[in-house]
Amino acid sequence: MSVRKRGTSWQVDVVAPDGERHRKSFKVKVDALAFEMEAKAGKAQPTPKSPTCRITLKDVQQLAEQKVWAGTKDARNSIRRGQEALDFFGEDTPVSDVTYARVETYIDTMKKEKLGGATINRKLAALSVLFKMARRLDPNVIKPELPKQKEGKPRERVLSPEERVRMLAWDGWTPVYQALTTFLDQTGARLAEAMNTKKVKVVGNSCTFFDTKNGDDRTITLTPKALAAWETYSKRIKPDDEWKYRRAFERMRKGVGLGDDVVIHTLRHTCLTTLAEKTDNALLIQKWAGHKSIATTQRYVKATKKGMDALAQLLE
Repeated sequence: MSVRKRGTSWQVDVVAPDGERHRKSFKVKVDALAFEMEAKAGKAQPTPKSPTCRITLKDVQQLAEQKVWAGTKDARNSIRRGQEALDFFGEDTPVSDVTYARVETYIDTMKKEKLGGATINRKLAALSVLFKMARRLDPNVIKPELPKQKEGKPRERVLSPEERVRMLAWDGWTPVYQALTTFLDQTGARLAEAMNTKKVKVVGNSCTFFDTKNGDDRTITLTPKALAAWETYSKRIKPDDEWKYRRAFERMRKGVGLGDDVVIHTLRHTCLTTLAEKTDNALLIQKWAGHKSIATTQRYVKATKKGMDALAQLLE
């Protein structure tokens, strides 16, 4: 198809009888179709060739860090995803050299690493931002299609009580990382929330997470184990410990024989599932978890025998 919609404009991409390729954009479709007819008849004026774009991926990564990602809640992860694209394509590679074929290779490589569709889409979103930055510098930059991947069902892996014991008893933990793991296990907090101790306030056994992922604050009650863990790690954890902890968690996973479907977020899923097994009150669990939508909480709250028995009693 030589005429197609691209954003708010219509792009013509057609080869004339003399072999000259014409690529041009129009605000309305009728103008694009008229140009297509002229090109096929050999009457269109050749489209001037723009100079090869020499803007590199490193240039736009730096721009994205300053203009897009700085100050956002997910800044660290966004910057990391952009850097991963640079590591794959080469930071000195001109943006114009990142073609659709090379993007496909990037996606295939991620699939071979067994990354899920949602993870791949987040990495492609970072790459998309880099192209947007490039177009700020040079409007002639053409962004290739970044095919969205099908996202599977949310992770449903839950640690058994025995697996939780093995995880916390691993002899490779440092005291700080073991305490952090206990805190995650007992609270269901996101890793970023637990790590950013400046945005956590503990008074007695009451713990408030400020400015969380959904933009709200939330307060939960700490178990004695969670409170002791907080007192152990909160004053000693450092911002750059996140990736060190991730590597330690991976070593633990292999060391105690947990499957490769266990990730740090499994601790949050396990905590919320445990709560759901004890109560059918989805609203309370939503407040504990800090979910923006009750629909997210409903993934954890299943129809339990206890809940069904309570409903049956209402009919007697």
